[in-house]
Amino acid sequence: MQVSYFIMRSKIVILGLALAGLILAGCANMPSTPAAEQDRKAQPSQQDSWQSLAQGMTADQVRAALGQPINVRPMQTPGGEIWVYRRMTAREVGLVPLKTEEIPYVDPFTGEQRMIQEPVYSQEVHTVEEELQLLLYEGKLMSWKSRFLSARTYQ
Repeated sequence: MQVSYFIMRSKIVILGLALAGLILAGCANMPSTPAAEQDRKAQPSQQDSWQSLAQGMTADQVRAALGQPINVRPMQTPGGEIWVYRRMTAREVGLVPLKTEEIPYVDPFTGEQRMIQEPVYSQEVHTVEEELQLLLYEGKLMSWKSRFLSARTYQ
């Protein structure tokens, strides 16, 4: 009776040590912080810089915070400009059926050959960008607005 208790207890201890070893081995291979997380901490995101805007900022302050705009549009009012910035907020890639084509098919039960419709898939890329428009008048930031732009392309 004591021998079987000792054997059962030693099996449980060995199993526990094996599980602990596997867990520790898995943890040893994991970096403490993922590379993307480190990059995010090292550089301020566009989201942060877009939120740092304040009414009355000079054009140089805006440029220092956001960089060069992708487009500058003069207004009809002298001294007024619209600065445009964009950033990608989402990108999804997937397969979608765009058409069907007929292919030969042999029925495994009857041995007859016939034509069946099969979908032809293409890659769809769906991107969503946020566009930020800044109103600058005489070199000062007056107001801003943003909107989302969605686009789908097929390859």
